Amino acid sequence: VGRGPTTSARVATLTRQTSMKSGSGGGRLNGAAPRLIARLTRQLRLNGLPGMTIGAGVGIGGGLGGSRGLKFDLQDLVESGKAGRKFSAETATKVLILYKTTGGGHKASAQALKQAFEENYGKKVDVEIVDVLPLCAPPFNKSDMYYDFMVKHPFLWRGAFAWSSTRWGERVGFAWYKVGLVDNLKKLFRNARPDLVVSVHPLLQVPTLAALKDIREKEHEPKKIPFATVVTDYTTCHATWFDKGVDKCFVPTVETKEFGERRGLSESQLVMHGLPIRPAFSKLHSLSKTRLRQRLGLKRNLNTVLIVGGGDGMGPVEETCAALDKRFPEMGGGQVVVICGRNKHLVNRLKRRKWESNVEILGFVSNMHEWMGGAGRI
Repeated sequence: VGRGPTTSARVATLTRQTSMKSGSGGGRLNGAAPRLIARLTRQLRLNGLPGMTIGAGVGIGGGLGGSRGLKFDLQDLVESGKAGRKFSAETATKVLILYKTTGGGHKASAQALKQAFEENYGKKVDVEIVDVLPLCAPPFNKSDMYYDFMVKHPFLWRGAFAWSSTRWGERVGFAWYKVGLVDNLKKLFRNARPDLVVSVHPLLQVPTLAALKDIREKEHEPKKIPFATVVTDYTTCHATWFDKGVDKCFVPTVETKEFGERRGLSESQLVMHGLPIRPAFSKLHSLSKTRLRQRLGLKRNLNTVLIVGGGDGMGPVEETCAALDKRFPEMGGGQVVVICGRNKHLVNRLKRRKWESNVEILGFVSNMHEWMGGAGRI
Protein backbone atom coordinates (compact mmCIF):
# COMPACT_ATOMS: atom_id res chain seq x y z
CA VAL A 1 0.00 0.00 0.00
CA GLY A 2 1.56 3.23 -1.12
CA ARG A 3 1.54 6.46 0.81
CA GLY A 4 -0.61 9.20 -0.66
CA PRO A 5 1.17 12.45 -1.43
CA THR A 6 -0.51 15.81 -1.60
CA THR A 7 -2.85 16.60 -4.46
CA SER A 8 -2.08 19.08 -7.22
CA ALA A 9 -1.92 22.68 -6.11
CA ARG A 10 -3.49 23.89 -9.36
CA VAL A 11 -6.33 21.43 -9.72
CA ALA A 12 -7.77 19.48 -6.75
CA THR A 13 -8.15 15.82 -7.63
CA LEU A 14 -9.73 12.99 -5.72
CA THR A 15 -6.79 10.73 -6.37
CA ARG A 16 -3.37 10.43 -4.92
CA GLN A 17 -0.99 10.40 -7.88
CA THR A 18 1.55 8.09 -6.34
CA SER A 19 3.14 4.77 -7.12
CA MET A 20 1.94 1.88 -4.98
CA LYS A 21 4.13 -0.80 -3.55
CA SER A 22 3.45 -4.47 -3.31
CA GLY A 23 2.92 -5.94 0.12
CA SER A 24 5.63 -8.58 -0.24
CA GLY A 25 8.57 -7.31 -2.22
CA GLY A 26 8.12 -3.57 -1.91
CA GLY A 27 8.66 -3.08 -5.65
CA ARG A 28 6.48 -0.89 -7.81
CA LEU A 29 3.45 -2.40 -9.46
CA ASN A 30 3.38 -1.63 -13.16
CA GLY A 31 0.79 0.98 -14.10
CA ALA A 32 -0.61 1.24 -10.57
CA ALA A 33 -0.41 5.01 -10.29
CA PRO A 34 -3.99 5.82 -11.41
CA ARG A 35 -6.39 5.69 -8.52
CA LEU A 36 -9.68 3.85 -8.45
CA ILE A 37 -12.44 6.17 -9.59
CA ALA A 38 -9.94 8.64 -11.01
CA ARG A 39 -10.09 6.52 -14.12
CA LEU A 40 -13.85 7.03 -14.26
CA THR A 41 -13.22 10.16 -16.24
CA ARG A 42 -9.82 11.57 -16.97
CA GLN A 43 -11.47 14.26 -19.09
CA LEU A 44 -13.64 15.67 -16.30
CA ARG A 45 -13.55 19.45 -16.14
CA LEU A 46 -15.04 21.55 -13.37
CA ASN A 47 -15.99 25.01 -14.58
CA GLY A 48 -13.38 24.94 -17.30
CA LEU A 49 -10.50 23.58 -15.22
CA PRO A 50 -8.74 20.70 -17.05
CA GLY A 51 -7.50 17.56 -15.40
CA MET A 52 -9.99 17.27 -12.58
CA THR A 53 -10.68 13.62 -11.79
CA ILE A 54 -12.85 11.56 -9.51
CA GLY A 55 -10.83 9.13 -7.40
CA ALA A 56 -10.97 6.75 -4.51
CA GLY A 57 -7.82 7.12 -2.47
CA VAL A 58 -5.19 4.49 -1.85
CA GLY A 59 -5.68 1.05 -3.40
CA ILE A 60 -3.98 -2.32 -3.49
CA GLY A 61 -3.11 -4.24 -6.63
CA GLY A 62 -2.07 -3.63 -10.21
CA GLY A 63 -3.32 -1.12 -12.74
CA LEU A 64 -3.83 -1.10 -16.48
CA GLY A 65 -1.72 1.92 -17.23
CA GLY A 66 -2.44 5.61 -17.15
CA SER A 67 -3.83 6.29 -20.60
CA ARG A 68 -7.24 4.63 -20.62
CA GLY A 69 -10.18 6.56 -19.25
CA LEU A 70 -13.89 6.93 -19.67
CA LYS A 71 -14.71 8.42 -23.05
CA PHE A 72 -17.61 10.64 -22.06
CA ASP A 73 -17.25 14.04 -20.44
CA LEU A 74 -19.06 14.15 -17.10
CA GLN A 75 -19.51 17.91 -17.30
CA ASP A 76 -21.46 17.56 -20.56
CA LEU A 77 -23.63 14.86 -18.99
CA VAL A 78 -24.39 16.94 -15.95
CA GLU A 79 -25.33 19.95 -18.10
CA SER A 80 -27.34 17.96 -20.63
CA GLY A 81 -30.77 18.04 -19.08
CA LYS A 82 -31.02 19.19 -15.51
CA ALA A 83 -32.82 22.51 -15.44
CA GLY A 84 -31.57 24.96 -12.86
CA ARG A 85 -28.62 22.71 -11.95
CA LYS A 86 -25.66 24.25 -13.75
CA PHE A 87 -22.43 22.33 -13.29
CA SER A 88 -19.92 24.81 -11.92
CA ALA A 89 -17.36 25.34 -9.22
CA GLU A 90 -20.13 26.79 -7.05
CA THR A 91 -22.36 23.72 -7.44
CA ALA A 92 -21.27 20.60 -5.55
CA THR A 93 -21.18 17.43 -7.63
CA LYS A 94 -23.57 14.90 -6.09
CA VAL A 95 -22.12 11.39 -5.75
CA LEU A 96 -24.37 8.58 -4.52
CA ILE A 97 -22.63 5.41 -3.29
CA LEU A 98 -24.86 2.36 -2.84
CA TYR A 99 -24.08 -0.62 -0.59
CA LYS A 100 -25.99 -3.31 1.23
CA THR A 101 -25.48 -4.52 4.80
CA THR A 102 -24.29 -8.07 4.23
CA GLY A 103 -21.01 -8.37 6.08
CA GLY A 104 -18.83 -5.38 6.82
CA GLY A 105 -16.69 -5.05 3.70
CA HIS A 106 -19.22 -3.38 1.41
CA LYS A 107 -19.94 -0.58 3.87
CA ALA A 108 -16.23 -0.16 4.58
CA SER A 109 -15.57 0.25 0.85
CA ALA A 110 -18.34 2.83 0.57
CA GLN A 111 -16.95 4.76 3.53
CA ALA A 112 -13.45 4.63 2.06
CA LEU A 113 -14.67 6.15 -1.20
CA LYS A 114 -16.66 8.82 0.62
CA GLN A 115 -13.73 9.84 2.82
CA ALA A 116 -11.33 10.02 -0.12
CA PHE A 117 -13.79 12.14 -2.11
CA GLU A 118 -14.27 14.55 0.78
CA GLU A 119 -10.61 14.71 1.77
CA ASN A 120 -9.49 15.67 -1.71
CA TYR A 121 -12.49 17.60 -3.04
CA GLY A 122 -13.92 19.21 0.06
CA LYS A 123 -17.07 21.20 -0.65
CA LYS A 124 -16.85 20.61 -4.41
CA VAL A 125 -18.55 17.26 -3.95
CA ASP A 126 -21.56 16.15 -1.95
CA VAL A 127 -21.10 12.42 -1.26
CA GLU A 128 -23.84 10.30 0.27
CA ILE A 129 -23.65 6.59 1.05
CA VAL A 130 -26.94 4.69 1.16
CA ASP A 131 -27.71 1.26 2.59
CA VAL A 132 -30.14 -0.26 0.09
CA LEU A 133 -31.26 -3.02 2.47
CA PRO A 134 -34.29 -1.09 3.85
CA LEU A 135 -35.40 -0.35 0.28
CA CYS A 136 -35.77 -4.07 -0.55
CA ALA A 137 -39.13 -5.80 -0.39
CA PRO A 138 -39.64 -8.84 1.90
CA PRO A 139 -37.94 -11.23 2.32
CA PHE A 140 -34.87 -9.48 0.90
CA ASN A 141 -35.05 -6.67 3.46
CA LYS A 142 -33.89 -9.27 6.01
CA SER A 143 -31.03 -10.62 3.89
CA ASP A 144 -28.48 -9.48 6.46
CA MET A 145 -29.90 -12.11 8.81
CA TYR A 146 -29.83 -14.77 6.09
CA TYR A 147 -26.25 -13.82 5.30
CA ASP A 148 -25.14 -14.24 8.92
CA PHE A 149 -26.85 -17.64 9.06
CA MET A 150 -25.36 -18.89 5.80
CA VAL A 151 -21.78 -17.93 6.59
CA LYS A 152 -22.06 -20.10 9.69
CA HIS A 153 -23.31 -22.98 7.52
CA PRO A 154 -20.98 -23.00 4.49
CA PHE A 155 -22.88 -25.68 2.56
CA LEU A 156 -25.88 -23.33 2.37
CA TRP A 157 -23.65 -20.53 1.19
CA ARG A 158 -22.06 -22.68 -1.50
CA GLY A 159 -25.45 -23.85 -2.73
CA ALA A 160 -26.97 -20.37 -2.89
CA PHE A 161 -23.84 -18.99 -4.57
CA ALA A 162 -23.78 -21.72 -7.22
CA TRP A 163 -27.51 -21.56 -7.98
CA SER A 164 -27.68 -17.77 -8.25
CA SER A 165 -24.60 -17.74 -10.50
CA THR A 166 -26.38 -19.70 -13.23
CA ARG A 167 -28.27 -17.77 -15.90
CA TRP A 168 -31.55 -19.38 -14.89
CA GLY A 169 -30.97 -18.74 -11.19
CA GLU A 170 -29.91 -15.17 -11.89
CA ARG A 171 -33.03 -14.43 -13.94
CA VAL A 172 -35.44 -16.02 -11.48
CA GLY A 173 -33.74 -14.45 -8.49
CA PHE A 174 -33.68 -10.93 -9.92
CA ALA A 175 -37.26 -11.17 -11.18
CA TRP A 176 -38.26 -11.51 -7.52
CA TYR A 177 -35.51 -9.32 -6.06
CA LYS A 178 -36.38 -6.34 -8.26
CA VAL A 179 -40.00 -6.21 -7.06
CA GLY A 180 -40.36 -3.00 -5.07
CA LEU A 181 -36.63 -2.25 -5.07
CA VAL A 182 -36.56 -0.63 -8.52
CA ASP A 183 -39.40 1.74 -7.61
CA ASN A 184 -37.70 2.65 -4.33
CA LEU A 185 -34.42 3.30 -6.13
CA LYS A 186 -36.24 5.58 -8.58
CA LYS A 187 -37.63 7.57 -5.64
CA LEU A 188 -34.13 7.75 -4.15
CA PHE A 189 -32.63 9.04 -7.41
CA ARG A 190 -35.41 11.59 -7.90
CA ASN A 191 -34.86 12.98 -4.41
CA ALA A 192 -31.05 12.83 -4.38
CA ARG A 193 -30.60 13.94 -8.03
CA PRO A 194 -27.10 12.43 -8.27
CA ASP A 195 -24.50 13.31 -10.89
CA LEU A 196 -22.80 9.94 -10.41
CA VAL A 197 -23.97 6.62 -8.92
CA VAL A 198 -21.48 4.04 -7.62
CA SER A 199 -22.28 0.48 -6.50
CA VAL A 200 -20.09 -1.55 -4.15
CA HIS A 201 -22.38 -4.61 -3.90
CA PRO A 202 -22.93 -7.48 -6.37
CA LEU A 203 -26.74 -7.42 -6.18
CA LEU A 204 -27.19 -3.74 -7.04
CA GLN A 205 -26.18 -3.58 -10.71
CA VAL A 206 -29.41 -4.95 -12.23
CA PRO A 207 -31.95 -2.98 -10.12
CA THR A 208 -29.93 0.25 -10.30
CA LEU A 209 -29.61 0.11 -14.08
CA ALA A 210 -33.32 -0.69 -14.36
CA ALA A 211 -34.21 2.32 -12.20
CA LEU A 212 -31.92 4.68 -14.13
CA LYS A 213 -33.32 3.42 -17.44
CA ASP A 214 -36.92 3.97 -16.30
CA ILE A 215 -36.16 7.48 -15.12
CA ARG A 216 -34.53 8.39 -18.40
CA GLU A 217 -37.02 6.75 -20.77
CA LYS A 218 -40.40 6.80 -19.04
CA GLU A 219 -39.99 10.10 -17.24
CA HIS A 220 -38.33 11.86 -20.17
CA GLU A 221 -35.16 12.68 -18.26
CA PRO A 222 -32.65 13.70 -20.95
CA LYS A 223 -29.61 13.58 -18.69
CA LYS A 224 -27.74 10.31 -18.44
CA ILE A 225 -26.47 9.58 -14.95
CA PRO A 226 -23.11 7.75 -15.11
CA PHE A 227 -23.06 4.47 -13.18
CA ALA A 228 -19.93 2.65 -11.97
CA THR A 229 -19.34 -0.62 -10.16
CA VAL A 230 -16.48 -1.15 -7.71
CA VAL A 231 -15.92 -4.91 -7.28
CA THR A 232 -14.79 -5.75 -3.74
CA ASP A 233 -13.94 -9.44 -4.24
CA TYR A 234 -10.40 -10.52 -5.11
CA THR A 235 -10.77 -13.82 -6.97
CA THR A 236 -13.94 -15.93 -6.82
CA CYS A 237 -16.67 -13.37 -7.28
CA HIS A 238 -20.36 -13.60 -8.03
CA ALA A 239 -21.55 -13.21 -11.62
CA THR A 240 -23.93 -10.38 -10.68
CA TRP A 241 -20.99 -8.03 -10.11
CA PHE A 242 -20.73 -7.66 -13.87
CA ASP A 243 -23.38 -6.03 -16.04
CA LYS A 244 -22.76 -4.77 -19.57
CA GLY A 245 -24.91 -1.71 -18.90
CA VAL A 246 -22.41 -0.02 -16.55
CA ASP A 247 -20.22 2.85 -17.71
CA LYS A 248 -17.20 1.60 -15.76
CA CYS A 249 -16.39 -1.49 -13.70
CA PHE A 250 -13.38 -1.39 -11.39
CA VAL A 251 -11.80 -4.73 -10.49
CA PRO A 252 -8.91 -5.50 -8.12
CA THR A 253 -7.17 -8.43 -9.83
CA VAL A 254 -6.45 -10.14 -13.14
CA GLU A 255 -8.86 -12.94 -12.18
CA THR A 256 -11.78 -10.58 -11.66
CA LYS A 257 -10.96 -8.68 -14.85
CA GLU A 258 -11.02 -11.93 -16.85
CA PHE A 259 -14.33 -12.86 -15.22
CA GLY A 260 -15.76 -9.52 -16.31
CA GLU A 261 -14.58 -10.14 -19.87
CA ARG A 262 -16.29 -13.55 -19.87
CA ARG A 263 -19.46 -11.80 -18.74
CA GLY A 264 -19.32 -9.59 -21.83
CA LEU A 265 -17.83 -6.34 -20.53
CA SER A 266 -15.53 -4.57 -22.96
CA GLU A 267 -11.92 -3.58 -22.44
CA SER A 268 -12.98 0.07 -22.18
CA GLN A 269 -15.45 -0.73 -19.40
CA LEU A 270 -13.04 -2.68 -17.19
CA VAL A 271 -10.35 -1.00 -15.10
CA MET A 272 -8.08 -3.17 -12.97
CA HIS A 273 -7.25 -1.54 -9.69
CA GLY A 274 -6.95 -2.28 -6.01
CA LEU A 275 -9.68 -2.24 -3.42
CA PRO A 276 -10.61 1.14 -1.94
CA ILE A 277 -9.26 1.72 1.54
CA ARG A 278 -9.77 4.64 3.87
CA PRO A 279 -7.25 7.49 3.55
CA ALA A 280 -6.35 7.05 7.22
CA PHE A 281 -4.43 3.87 6.35
CA SER A 282 -1.94 5.87 4.28
CA LYS A 283 -1.07 8.24 7.14
CA LEU A 284 0.20 5.82 9.76
CA HIS A 285 3.82 6.39 8.73
CA SER A 286 3.78 9.55 10.86
CA LEU A 287 3.33 7.53 14.06
CA SER A 288 5.66 4.87 15.46
CA LYS A 289 4.37 1.54 16.75
CA THR A 290 5.44 2.60 20.24
CA ARG A 291 3.28 5.72 20.14
CA LEU A 292 0.34 3.84 18.63
CA ARG A 293 0.52 1.14 21.31
CA GLN A 294 0.68 3.80 24.00
CA ARG A 295 -2.40 5.50 22.53
CA LEU A 296 -4.29 2.19 22.41
CA GLY A 297 -3.38 1.18 25.97
CA LEU A 298 -1.13 -1.71 24.93
CA LYS A 299 2.21 -2.68 26.44
CA ARG A 300 4.82 -1.05 24.25
CA ASN A 301 7.65 -3.61 24.25
CA LEU A 302 5.82 -6.92 23.87
CA ASN A 303 5.36 -9.03 20.74
CA THR A 304 1.92 -7.94 19.55
CA VAL A 305 -0.37 -10.03 17.33
CA LEU A 306 -3.68 -8.76 15.96
CA ILE A 307 -6.37 -11.35 15.14
CA VAL A 308 -9.29 -10.25 12.96
CA GLY A 309 -12.19 -12.14 11.43
CA GLY A 310 -13.91 -9.45 9.40
CA GLY A 311 -17.01 -7.52 10.36
CA ASP A 312 -18.75 -10.71 11.49
CA GLY A 313 -15.84 -12.26 13.43
CA MET A 314 -15.69 -15.38 11.27
CA GLY A 315 -13.08 -18.11 11.05
CA PRO A 316 -10.93 -19.87 13.70
CA VAL A 317 -10.49 -16.72 15.79
CA GLU A 318 -10.75 -18.41 19.20
CA GLU A 319 -8.52 -21.33 18.19
CA THR A 320 -5.83 -19.00 16.87
CA CYS A 321 -5.93 -16.89 20.02
CA ALA A 322 -5.64 -19.97 22.23
CA ALA A 323 -2.67 -21.27 20.25
CA LEU A 324 -0.84 -17.95 20.56
CA ASP A 325 -1.61 -17.71 24.26
CA LYS A 326 -0.05 -21.14 24.74
CA ARG A 327 3.04 -20.29 22.70
CA PHE A 328 3.84 -16.82 24.00
CA PRO A 329 5.30 -17.91 27.39
CA GLU A 330 7.91 -19.94 25.51
CA MET A 331 8.84 -16.81 23.55
CA GLY A 332 9.32 -14.49 26.49
CA GLY A 333 5.81 -13.11 26.56
CA GLY A 334 3.49 -11.31 24.21
CA GLN A 335 0.08 -9.77 23.81
CA VAL A 336 -2.86 -10.54 21.56
CA VAL A 337 -5.53 -8.15 20.32
CA VAL A 338 -8.69 -9.87 19.09
CA ILE A 339 -11.21 -7.81 17.09
CA CYS A 340 -14.47 -9.75 16.84
CA GLY A 341 -16.54 -7.28 14.83
CA ARG A 342 -20.28 -7.63 15.43
CA ASN A 343 -19.92 -11.18 16.78
CA LYS A 344 -21.06 -10.54 20.36
CA HIS A 345 -21.15 -14.25 21.16
CA LEU A 346 -17.47 -14.53 20.31
CA VAL A 347 -16.66 -11.48 22.47
CA ASN A 348 -18.47 -12.97 25.47
CA ARG A 349 -16.95 -16.41 24.95
CA LEU A 350 -13.40 -15.06 24.79
CA LYS A 351 -13.91 -12.84 27.82
CA ARG A 352 -15.02 -15.83 29.89
CA ARG A 353 -11.77 -17.68 29.22
CA LYS A 354 -8.67 -17.37 31.38
CA TRP A 355 -5.57 -16.32 29.48
CA GLU A 356 -1.89 -16.69 30.34
CA SER A 357 -0.85 -13.75 28.16
CA ASN A 358 -2.14 -10.23 27.77
CA VAL A 359 -5.27 -10.58 25.64
CA GLU A 360 -7.31 -7.54 24.58
CA ILE A 361 -10.78 -8.50 23.32
CA LEU A 362 -12.76 -5.98 21.29
CA GLY A 363 -15.98 -5.93 19.31
CA PHE A 364 -16.53 -3.68 16.31
CA VAL A 365 -13.99 -0.84 16.05
CA SER A 366 -13.81 2.20 13.82
CA ASN A 367 -10.05 2.76 14.23
CA MET A 368 -8.86 -0.47 12.63
CA HIS A 369 -5.99 1.41 10.98
CA GLU A 370 -4.52 2.18 14.41
CA TRP A 371 -4.81 -1.39 15.67
CA MET A 372 -3.19 -2.66 12.48
CA GLY A 373 -0.45 -0.06 12.70
CA GLY A 374 0.32 -0.95 16.32
CA ALA A 375 0.53 -4.70 15.69
CA GLY A 376 3.72 -6.57 14.89
CA ARG A 377 1.85 -9.35 13.11
CA ILE A 378 -1.70 -9.69 11.79
